[in-house]
Amino acid sequence: MAKSNITSTQFAAKKLLGKSHVRNTFTDAQEAYPSTVSVVSDGVFAEAIPRQPGTAMYTVYSGSVEKVYFDIVPIGDSVYDANDAGEGGEEAQSSGHHAYYLKLPSNYETTSSNSKKGTGEYTNDKRLYLSKGGLQIVPPFTTDAGLPGSTGNNYYGIEIYKGDPTNVANKISETSAIDWQFDYYSGIIFVQDYDASLVPVTASAYLYVGKYL
Repeated sequence: MAKSNITSTQFAAKKLLGKSHVRNTFTDAQEAYPSTVSVVSDGVFAEAIPRQPGTAMYTVYSGSVEKVYFDIVPIGDSVYDANDAGEGGEEAQSSGHHAYYLKLPSNYETTSSNSKKGTGEYTNDKRLYLSKGGLQIVPPFTTDAGLPGSTGNNYYGIEIYKGDPTNVANKISETSAIDWQFDYYSGIIFVQDYDASLVPVTASAYLYVGKYL
């Protein structure tokens, strides 16, 4: 189907108030996970983002971005049946997790080529939302690649998988009926319509590893 007006409105309003969206019936005061609007170049990121980065995993490109597999962990407070009144679901479904957080994998320090690994926020199992912006996924608006009139592909959109990410059959597409959306600052995924056969477990994205202002 499509994201409901309830879901879209709640996601946007809570982000502007510094919160991540976990459940449609939660007020911003009830949401526990922080967020904000991602800002680059003259706001947070101090180094240029490559327009067309390479695609090898755990490799740093232009000294500022690294492609990483992230573990996806369900958030306990997000278990509900979206068919219930006010929950904003648009598919027949059962009760299940609707929100998930991203964290660095448990073997990050042994697989990464990042010179900062093992220091600061770049440690095994570090949750993005706990880093207060120290760990950020590069959002797709940082490059014009992929836009009408431009050349090349935009590689900065996050990809999520229900199993082994090396098997393309496990990718959960951006147009999937679960109607998921991602908060690039807090690293939290919200799933509007739960489907037990499409539960995300791994994500692939570019982590910013350069200097901050």
